Amino acid sequence: MKRDSLLIFPERDFSVLDILWLRKTHLPNLTVFCHADDHEKVLSLGGTVVHYKGGHLAPCRDDLADLTRQLPSFAETDVSLYCPANDIPHPFALSTLRLLGIREAHSLTKDGKHSLRLRPVPDQNAINTLLLKACGGIGNLVLTTSLLSASLSQGWKTYFSPTSDLDATSLAELFDGNLPKGLRLIRPNELKSIEPDVILNIEDHASLEEDDFFHAPYRIGTTGHEPGFAAQFFKNITGVTVDISRTFVGGTPDRINQDLKNRIVVCPGSKNGWDSKRWPHMDALLRRLDNPIVLCRKADLDAYETLDFLTPITAPNAEYLTNSSLQEAASILASASIVIANDCGPAHIAAATGTPTLFLFGPSSQEKNRHPRPNVINLSLNLDCQPCQGRTDGPGRLAPHDYNCETNFQCLAGLSEDMVLDAVHRHMRHMESK
Repeated sequence: MKRDSLLIFPERDFSVLDILWLRKTHLPNLTVFCHADDHEKVLSLGGTVVHYKGGHLAPCRDDLADLTRQLPSFAETDVSLYCPANDIPHPFALSTLRLLGIREAHSLTKDGKHSLRLRPVPDQNAINTLLLKACGGIGNLVLTTSLLSASLSQGWKTYFSPTSDLDATSLAELFDGNLPKGLRLIRPNELKSIEPDVILNIEDHASLEEDDFFHAPYRIGTTGHEPGFAAQFFKNITGVTVDISRTFVGGTPDRINQDLKNRIVVCPGSKNGWDSKRWPHMDALLRRLDNPIVLCRKADLDAYETLDFLTPITAPNAEYLTNSSLQEAASILASASIVIANDCGPAHIAAATGTPTLFLFGPSSQEKNRHPRPNVINLSLNLDCQPCQGRTDGPGRLAPHDYNCETNFQCLAGLSEDMVLDAVHRHMRHMESK
């Protein structure tokens, strides 16, 4: 007797051409598992249709147990995962199949049907060691440290391998100094030397292994708080609830010069190409502050000098630090009286140290990017077009090296230095009252 067939579409919005090709593939007693938006497309395949909603079929979903109950018995079903032509399954989809309880499946591509053997989810009661491999920008890596805090709270020996998404180099230096007990930093060349019970991988394709549970925050396909998705990913695998506010960084504040402490630190930085997140009135603000520190790279000052929607930063009353190491930067930010910053990596470093931190939000999404600690305040005009991160309509788009905005970034240009100074004073009074 032929087994029933389950055909899984892990992402929504596939093409009609895909369906035309699949109609030529004989899949007996078919159940189709797809996004609700694609219901009409799959009707011509026949069989039963089971829906998921809200986003891609990702391992950070909080409804995986409910979805499993809607599906046929995997022991009696031939499971196929549909992939684009001549492609291999994305690791986030394979991690999801494992969490659904699937052990054997096929990837279905234009060049054939390929066998997949998936490793079981580890026994949550038998976890003693955990490795988190994370690749991303500085802000994203800082936000993932709440997962490490959750692991350490269980008494698990915890390893952390943070790498840059720019060049895959280790960013362990940012977290070194005053490490939480039980945490060990790992460089990429040391990964083979450890054998943890659970390996979590967040966008680190360079070190991806078969046993990794893989989370891809940019393939979620729905709105929401990215640290919250990572926390659900962690819980789905370990059973442990994450407090997303328990972020941390390294640094050694006791080793920096006394004259760098208790000062206002301004961070005009942004990741290369994401200059539309830069607040244009940094120079005007600096001239109204008493002995501020500007902590950034030279490339950040160059951006303010060359881009026509920004104003050069030349305030003579500021001290400019453009060559600090990551550990030095963390130490300076931890010692500041308050930090004023664009939505950028140094702002997240400051937030994780506990320093009062003011984020200036323009095109980017507070919902996705906010740092969930009580020492943080987010300042935004909340215009109708905000945020344009992830949007497909409206006057502007937040995208790398894309500086087209019909309102000339009014979301930031309209945020005056008076508004920022008022927020600074209110936030400092609030923090002092605690």
